[in-house]
Amino acid sequence: MSPRGNPRVSRTIRSYISATMLWGLSTSARLGLSSSEFATLMAIDLAGPTTPHRLAVTTGLSEAAVSRLVDRLVAREFVRRTPDPEDRRRILVASTDTWDADIQAAVEPHRRTQRAIFESLTPEEREAVVHWMQLSTPTTRSLVDPEAVE
Repeated sequence: MSPRGNPRVSRTIRSYISATMLWGLSTSARLGLSSSEFATLMAIDLAGPTTPHRLAVTTGLSEAAVSRLVDRLVAREFVRRTPDPEDRRRILVASTDTWDADIQAAVEPHRRTQRAIFESLTPEEREAVVHWMQLSTPTTRSLVDPEAVE
């Protein structure tokens, strides 16, 4: 049965997505970041060093907005611009140790509680959760970034 045909499943999924979004907004505010800055930093965290163009596509922001956003993150020493070793005409945006330390401290309480919940599941339940996320994440990401491939 699809989640849409099962109100309990549909509501549970929507509730989890909502809680995750609100956690992200709260965490970004605690770090003094806008939601766009936080989303961009999370995109860099997942992808590694990437181009401003790729960040624009990934976040749904314009390239001009990403350029200004990266300027702000460079000023806070959360990211750095580096030449692309494969094409010296391009730059890559990469996270810094400052950001890595700040985000690890900010997410650790959440990570700890999520880990405890995950570890309370049976191996089969864990595998089912991971499988669902592996199927769901690329689909959701493609709604923002049609080029996304996981």
